Amino acid sequence: MNRLVILGGGGHASDLLSIVEASRDELGLSDIVVADDQWSRPDRFDGRDVRLAHSLADGLAGADHFVVGVGYPQPRRSVAAVAAGSTTI
Repeated sequence: MNRLVILGGGGHASDLLSIVEASRDELGLSDIVVADDQWSRPDRFDGRDVRLAHSLADGLAGADHFVVGVGYPQPRRSVAAVAAGSTTI
């Protein structure tokens, strides 16, 4: 399994997911997970071939790769620091 986790549940994460979905086969991804600790609009991912995780830790479990889909700089750095400390990717 080749699992990619997009950390964040906002518009930036949705935009990244669109790019990833278009390249899914080329990237060899079997599983895409979108994870966020503070979901405000999980409906933006309805109908998409993605699994939602309701915490960063759950999303990162078993991840092969991750990308931070948070648009604002300070929260993006915080999420990246948590993710880097939670996984050996």
